[in-house]
Amino acid sequence: MKNYRRPSLKAVSTFEAAARHESFKGAAEELSLTPSAISHQVRQLEEHLGVKLFHRLSGGLAITDAGSAYLKMLSPVFSDIDDATKQIMQIEYTDRLTVRSAPSFANKWLLDRLPDFLKLYPDTDVKVIATSEIPDFRSKSIDIGIFYGQSDWPGHTVRPLLSERLLPMCSPDFKKKAVTLRCAEDLLNFTLIHTERNLVTWKMWFTDKGVSSTGDLRGVCLDPSELAIEAALRGVGVILESDLLAARELAEGSLVPAFEDTVSEIVSYYLVYPEDNGDLPKVVAFADWIINLAGGSPAKN
Repeated sequence: MKNYRRPSLKAVSTFEAAARHESFKGAAEELSLTPSAISHQVRQLEEHLGVKLFHRLSGGLAITDAGSAYLKMLSPVFSDIDDATKQIMQIEYTDRLTVRSAPSFANKWLLDRLPDFLKLYPDTDVKVIATSEIPDFRSKSIDIGIFYGQSDWPGHTVRPLLSERLLPMCSPDFKKKAVTLRCAEDLLNFTLIHTERNLVTWKMWFTDKGVSSTGDLRGVCLDPSELAIEAALRGVGVILESDLLAARELAEGSLVPAFEDTVSEIVSYYLVYPEDNGDLPKVVAFADWIINLAGGSPAKN
């Protein structure tokens, strides 16, 4: 068996045109070359392959059996190249970044800050997928993800993003009417709004405060967090919610702490992307931007 070396693509393309036209002159006109340049490329290809592709006759060219077989194998390849080129020319591609985010985080934190990123990187389109489902990074449909409470991602780069404080909150009117609400134990007498996806549940919170709660805690369960926040704004009850997600409402005074309480911060949000994506400029740009915005944290593989 002959030692294989890939021939010049230019020479192969030249042969394909010459064989299709059955003429060096026709190929020269198509490729904007001279007939002698076409002849030279074909001869180089013949020497490379070790077979004769054309018979040079006084009246023109005649393709050999080997040349005919080679053309038959090459034609579908060049047809695919033509189709792919036409398709790609019809699409206006941009450097799109696809970000997966927890729904409430996307709505209550990310969207307010996203215009800053778009201003810094105007050539990068951003697609935000707000979902609680775990994505399959192997499908390449997601470039980077923001996850709540999930830091164990083998084979991925994980960067702590933001910490939060979970504290009891309610509307000012609700608090004004709840004259007996002075401490953690008093909350057992009021409607509690539960959000099951929070890292700390009401039951865990009461246990931490040394309050005994037997059986299921009364109240309503609402997910995601933005729905629970809206319910608290309307006076439905008291929420145990993130000061990150309710930052605007707390600043405006439309939500207030149910009572003075010391609450510890916990790292809740993580930036995650496959290690291979760490070399993509769009991923690097977004990761650096959001990490700096959040206060900075090292990457952890």
